[in-house]
Amino acid sequence: MNCIIIKDGKSEYSLLLSKNATSLEKKASDIFSKYIEESTGVTLPVVTEGENAVSKFVSVGNTDAFKKQNFDIRHGKSGFTVTEKDGNLYLFGQGVSGAIWAVYGFIEKALNYKFYTNDEYSVDKKQVIDASGYDYFYTPTIEHRSSAFGYCRLDLEYATNLKAYGGFGTYADGTYFWGTWNPELSCHNHLTILPLKTYGDAHPEWFNAKKNQLCLNNMEMRDEFFKNLIEYFHKYPTSTHFLLGHEDAGDMCYCENCMKRISQVGTGGLHMEFTNDMARRTEKWRKENCPEREINIGMFAYTTGVSMTPPVKEENGQIVPIADSVVAESNVFVLFAPIGMKDHCKPITAPENKYYYRCFKYWHKVCKRFGVWLYYGSFRRSFEFCDGIYIFKENIRALKEIGCEYFFYESNNGIGAQVFQKMLLYLVTSLEWDVTKDTDQLIDEFMGAYYKCAAPYMREFLDYLMAYYKKARARTEKLTGKKFYYGMCHRDSEPDGFWSLNAVYDMIMILEEAEKSVDESDYSEELKAKIKDRIELEKLFTQYIQLEYFVREISPYDEARSINFFPKEKAKELLKSFIEGCKKHNVTRIDGDCTVDQANEKWSREINWTARAWEDNITKALKRNDELWEKDAISSTKVDGDPNIMQ
Repeated sequence: MNCIIIKDGKSEYSLLLSKNATSLEKKASDIFSKYIEESTGVTLPVVTEGENAVSKFVSVGNTDAFKKQNFDIRHGKSGFTVTEKDGNLYLFGQGVSGAIWAVYGFIEKALNYKFYTNDEYSVDKKQVIDASGYDYFYTPTIEHRSSAFGYCRLDLEYATNLKAYGGFGTYADGTYFWGTWNPELSCHNHLTILPLKTYGDAHPEWFNAKKNQLCLNNMEMRDEFFKNLIEYFHKYPTSTHFLLGHEDAGDMCYCENCMKRISQVGTGGLHMEFTNDMARRTEKWRKENCPEREINIGMFAYTTGVSMTPPVKEENGQIVPIADSVVAESNVFVLFAPIGMKDHCKPITAPENKYYYRCFKYWHKVCKRFGVWLYYGSFRRSFEFCDGIYIFKENIRALKEIGCEYFFYESNNGIGAQVFQKMLLYLVTSLEWDVTKDTDQLIDEFMGAYYKCAAPYMREFLDYLMAYYKKARARTEKLTGKKFYYGMCHRDSEPDGFWSLNAVYDMIMILEEAEKSVDESDYSEELKAKIKDRIELEKLFTQYIQLEYFVREISPYDEARSINFFPKEKAKELLKSFIEGCKKHNVTRIDGDCTVDQANEKWSREINWTARAWEDNITKALKRNDELWEKDAISSTKVDGDPNIMQ
């Protein structure tokens, strides 16, 4: 039967919602209405079942009309279906956001809708929308997709438009998917659920000697912990996943009871036993109090020596769980976060990261359900480029193959600081939605839509950066005989002497050519200004490199360091331009610990440093670097039962 929703500026159809429509189904209806009107100029009325009878409709979500059809669900746990039946159109999906994904699936096909950023999307103008014969379904590569690339973490609308979750895991209506992973609790929440200040004096035995972790093998502590956890089940009634994450410290409880159990099942095994206990209690509570609800309990596989090493052993040539007690309950998932990977700019399957990839595969012997938290960029060098653009596809593909149902990329979390941040966000979320897409095609598609006539120059700028990093890696290895790992998210990413001022000038020239191409275009003045603003945002990177590495004024007699000389007045103008640019583009931080205002103060002081002050600063920096390496070495010490299993 024909299903011509709009023809010649008119429609006989209504948007149909259930009388019990969820906020996300209403959101899906709003998205449908917005783009249909933008494409055709026609506004479809929204009708709630039971209020007015309609003969022609577009059903959104779990309506009674949809239920009566008894459709064969083919789209999997997180997918969607768009199908026409008897002249009506049905948009539905699994999961709480299924209706939203179904609406996007429809408008992408019917209206050629494409989204790149909040201020750059396209939708075709249509006179006719004919959905006759529509019948297709799709399941995203990753069920739950999220990212902390600045904009997506802070802008829920932006994340939804990219078909992803906001922040760590927030639905389009602002409710939380992760019940204990939100601004209140974060991901390290053991001591938030069971606060030291509340229980420390009365029950010191519930905590380790340093008071920075729980004594997981203490049964009285577990009883109180679960009682407190129930409060979060009540507080976040829409949440389906509750991560129980240990504190961000490289320590365990080393009391006699804990050490005895660690010697038997390892530190990861003790964490899994604790998680299983909480999961069993949760399932019992759920059945008694809210049997219709889904609640999953998560374990954090995070740092080596605390919870990263999987509780497995080799038996008859096979890797098997070290004990029955560490095999995950059906409502348990593991959030795997390999922060200690040698190089986050290489895929997890790369030789440099083989220990952590083996960890992940061995955890799969214990638990079949996974969330994966990877890192991209240095927390202390937010502005600096990372040459790992091509890792996203390989990581998503490899981890999906062995059970990944939630994928989260953490980058610098401020808006705008990282080079090509919006392009990276588009690339990651596109591949999480469909990993079969081609990375270069996605990059070129974004650049063409976002930078328009300047796209070839912006691609040249990206290619220059990629080539520079490749040469720098090779040069470092040739000079030292060792590989330098650029993707360490918790340390400075580039060594001293990495940047060439001539290379920075090369990049500036490319960006100036991009701006020139916009000036010479026949675009409107408004569009020209918009594109040049986008180029200007990326130019902040080149200014940052000059300010961070080349504006120190060295005394003339210090010939060995004179290569860093930068004219004082030029440096002052450069700093002024950078600060103004950051404020214009709402960039507030240059790294995890330093705001733009603090950087302004720091660089202003550095411009006038003497050689002695410079030497003092270098001494402090070297000392800090030594301390970091020492800390890493300590945190990587294994205390698990079998020291050879992960070799």
